[in-house]
Amino acid sequence: MKPTKKNLQLTDCRKLLSKEPYDYVFCGPADFDEIGLEPDETGIKKYKDFMSEVCSLLNPSRNVVTFSFTDRKYANTIIPKSFMYKELMFDLGWELHTHKIWKKSNKMNLYRLNFSNVLSFKKGRVKQDMKYRPFKYDIWEDDDEKYGGFKMGFPINVVRRCIRNYTQP
Repeated sequence: MKPTKKNLQLTDCRKLLSKEPYDYVFCGPADFDEIGLEPDETGIKKYKDFMSEVCSLLNPSRNVVTFSFTDRKYANTIIPKSFMYKELMFDLGWELHTHKIWKKSNKMNLYRLNFSNVLSFKKGRVKQDMKYRPFKYDIWEDDDEKYGGFKMGFPINVVRRCIRNYTQP
């Protein structure tokens, strides 16, 4: 089968999610500072409202959405974004399908967590590639990657595993 040409669009995802047909969503949700918020009490409320607006637009034809993110260290505590996303998605009628962990490093880090959550949510039946072995493990060890000298949010292999598992060629 000949691949079709796709367009890369740099725009507010809320515009695309409300009109474009799509099979599957893999995303690294915005962190607090990326939308101009602090992870304090007021910022957490505004962040939840923002994410609720975005997530309410999700409607992939393959009935599955994956978020890859790290919980946030702030003011000597951890902001449990994993809990927030689960609660938010449950309220919108989604179920947690898989919870994977991407292990970033074995090094001690006082400012950031050394792992990321990879949460996949589903609505209804989900088809997946049950023969694709790399997806089956619960903990994924992939090196951080850089592009143009900057660290990326997550390695291409994390994205590749999910796309390969939840979509067809």
